[in-house]
Amino acid sequence: MELIDEKPVMLSEVKEKLLKLHKKQSGTLGYEQQKTLDYVEKFAKLDVKKQKELVKKLEEFGLSYEVAVKLSDLLPSKNEELTAIVSEFGGIEEDKKKDVLKTIKEYI
Repeated sequence: MELIDEKPVMLSEVKEKLLKLHKKQSGTLGYEQQKTLDYVEKFAKLDVKKQKELVKKLEEFGLSYEVAVKLSDLLPSKNEELTAIVSEFGGIEEDKKKDVLKTIKEYI
């Protein structure tokens, strides 16, 4: 099998797809699918539409799609949390942090 593309997937998208599959298969999922569904039901805080909206707004700050998705999944509320998350991807300019957190708080 050849990998054609690699792109981060939002937790809300995973949840939506697994719920559709769960319904299609009359409530039956494989072990891994069920464990993943349990996880995303616990941690996916936004619906797909709101999360896509948030990702788009975060990208307007110059953040990559990958970073925007990670932030929209984790929804940091403090400067320290934001710094810890984005440091993995090269960081973020100090002057943008406050605005990024303000934008995220609008969705929490």
